[in-house]
Amino acid sequence: MLKILNHFSISFNKTKILRQLGYQCQNFKGNHGFSGFKNNKIRENLCQSVVTELGIPPVVWQTIEEEIQEAKTLVEPKVVYTDLLIKKIDKKKILFSGCPSESADLLIKSNSLARLLQRGTKATLFLLTIGQELEKRTENLFILGEKTKGLILDAIGSVAADDLAAQLHRLIFLRAKDEGYRVTGRFSPGYGDLSLILQKEILKILKAEKIGVSLTESFMLVPRKSVSGFIGWRKIISCS
Repeated sequence: MLKILNHFSISFNKTKILRQLGYQCQNFKGNHGFSGFKNNKIRENLCQSVVTELGIPPVVWQTIEEEIQEAKTLVEPKVVYTDLLIKKIDKKKILFSGCPSESADLLIKSNSLARLLQRGTKATLFLLTIGQELEKRTENLFILGEKTKGLILDAIGSVAADDLAAQLHRLIFLRAKDEGYRVTGRFSPGYGDLSLILQKEILKILKAEKIGVSLTESFMLVPRKSVSGFIGWRKIISCS
């Protein structure tokens, strides 16, 4: 059964945005995008200290702030997913059953995915996107010659998509925990030997048109800030 969700609130983590733009921010990874301080003056002083130490031009920092505010009006987070049963698995391939509205099982040949799902009994197949409006705005900025704004907004979009994926992962983790399972990391086409060609089958199974996602001839997702993949489920074995 397909489940479609769109109730997510995206976090625009400034530390991650700076990393996307090429700044080395490893010393500041614990402050949740400089938003974890209730005292505004402390937060502002920290931001200014970090900006100075990293050598970020003030105009770039100001643009990041402005584009985050714009991104909040542009992102349209949507997710569709379903749970598939692992019918058979060996070192080179996985046979899934339970595809919604599909009579045939799904056979995937991938050493990498098979290794991830070993000892698993099922997997969540998912597709998510932050929508096309941010991408359209980014392209328009480049057309207008606003390259700095375009690069920053594109980085913000990448962080937004990653945050949406993390929220979905957390949701699946909690579902699995309630049912006595652990979950694996996310694994997407293009990772290891899992072919991008699989995107076509994934979009068909998940009825991607319901959340506005399509595919190019080279099997890239449209909008670009979209992610598909698998999350494996492994039964927790009690030692008692």
